[in-house]
Amino acid sequence: MKQHAPAAERNREPIFDALTPILGDGARVLEIGSGTGQHAAYFTERKPEWLWQPSDTRPESLASIAAYREESSSKGFLAPLALDVQRAKWPEGPFDVVFCANVIHIAAWQVCVAILDGAARLLSTGGKLVFYGPFRFRGELTPDSNRVFDQKLRSEDARWGIRDIVDIADTARPLGFSEPAIHAMPANNHLLVFEKLG
Repeated sequence: MKQHAPAAERNREPIFDALTPILGDGARVLEIGSGTGQHAAYFTERKPEWLWQPSDTRPESLASIAAYREESSSKGFLAPLALDVQRAKWPEGPFDVVFCANVIHIAAWQVCVAILDGAARLLSTGGKLVFYGPFRFRGELTPDSNRVFDQKLRSEDARWGIRDIVDIADTARPLGFSEPAIHAMPANNHLLVFEKLG
């Protein structure tokens, strides 16, 4: 059954606009934590030449992604994959990009580490790991709305919370990733782009 997330509806166009020059034409993308499937549907509708592999851990999300795919005319929208980044074997590549939107702040830090580690194994030289969402900058979290959101997350689960870009970069660097390119996005979000170095 199709699910609908208002936030995904709001942010899909600015994310698409930011991703387009990063991905280029014909990119092969693994999306981690695809949720409803709205991003996969919209991006492959706009760029049918992208080969987009959605994934998630939750059966209801996988069903929603499949429902969006049934309505899609894009051959680039692949069937959803059940993927737990901490436990399951990652899919066979090759992929040019690993994309992860609004996941690592609603998961334990170990999930972020697992995504970095898996992407390092999966991506070849020049491949991109892209995170989207709210972030701390060297311990600073702004504006007030993000601080309130962070407190709400931590009250729901002490393992959750908005991650610091420094912590992510420090973990990514020994795995062979570049320093992140940081793109400001609407609603106090950012896009982080790590490149796999040779």
